[in-house]
Amino acid sequence: MLTRLREIVEKVASAPRLNEALNILVTDICLAMDTEVCSVYLADHDRRCYYLMATRGLKKPRGRTVTLAFDEGIVGLVGRLAEPINLADAQKHPSFKYIPSVKEERFRAFLGVPIIQRRQLLGVLVVQQRELRQYDESEESFLVTLATQMAAILSQSQLTALFGQYRQTRIRALPAAPGVAIAEGWQDATLPLMEQVYQASTLDPALERERLTGALEEAANEFRRYSKRFAAGAQKETAAIFDLYSHLLSDTRLRRELFAEVDKGSVAEWAVKTVIEKFAEQFAALSDNYLKERAGDLRALGQRLLFHLDDANQGPNAWPERFILVADELSATTLAELPQDRLVRCCRARWRSQLPCCDHGTCAGDPYRNGRGYSAFGAASSDR
Repeated sequence: MLTRLREIVEKVASAPRLNEALNILVTDICLAMDTEVCSVYLADHDRRCYYLMATRGLKKPRGRTVTLAFDEGIVGLVGRLAEPINLADAQKHPSFKYIPSVKEERFRAFLGVPIIQRRQLLGVLVVQQRELRQYDESEESFLVTLATQMAAILSQSQLTALFGQYRQTRIRALPAAPGVAIAEGWQDATLPLMEQVYQASTLDPALERERLTGALEEAANEFRRYSKRFAAGAQKETAAIFDLYSHLLSDTRLRRELFAEVDKGSVAEWAVKTVIEKFAEQFAALSDNYLKERAGDLRALGQRLLFHLDDANQGPNAWPERFILVADELSATTLAELPQDRLVRCCRARWRSQLPCCDHGTCAGDPYRNGRGYSAFGAASSDR
């Protein structure tokens, strides 16, 4: 257990950004403790509340911040007492606060430990499980030690910068179409990114195969649904993008290599990153311009698989009544998810050239060339 603890601390400390470090932390704690939920709540003393900054196992609603006041919930009690709380059934505790959006009603066992540095409360680290039981002394000691190590890594300046995402910010962006629009800006900062996935192993490859299978099925159903929707609306070019995604996703070689990576002991997220990036690099190196452009489609496909692997991002959306989308990179799937009756305009820092025209000014392109009946993955490997 000490070796596992040291590995987690080293990975967290080496992460380039704090939000990435927190995501690594909750994922690795779940794997190390064989528990279903791990969450980090960080304390904002200016606003006297905790933000749910990272979680594995809970539903984190997209576009909406999950907060708890300092005097709310068992998390708040852990912070006020500045000591661990270990409960076999958290829902029977008088301080339990039910938050419908995170879907934690399934989980009964609760262990929360404070993150304290120089007598200042920085946050609360929590693990949860469906089974009615108290975590044992070794598990509590493990989590307390990790919280102590996290306190040494965290700094107040980092927390202040991180909390800034929940306060008013100024963003420089490029408009996607000419004209003037005034509305609330909306930025989805919850989507998992390929560059934020780090190598991690699993002791239960069967579970990771099940997770990967579920993500592949959910993505395939999503692509078919969007293709039918846009085809019915006479938006053939947009429908063709999702046909292309379905074509890539159904490739036998891609699926075989994804599952082979899991069988070697990798978690599903790392398998997706490793295999998708390998194929994307092969496509990018080809001389055929059409196949070269498919590298971007593969990465978009990988992003979607990561989304379906991440339980934290499966909660309901909370769209403003009217909003301007601010996106680093806008994919066809992102556009398909947006409520068109509320979306006023799009601003972007980067843009995918494969997107067809739409009312909000995305780019034109030829996303899918019919008549290419062979496996694109076979072509990518044989042309090198």
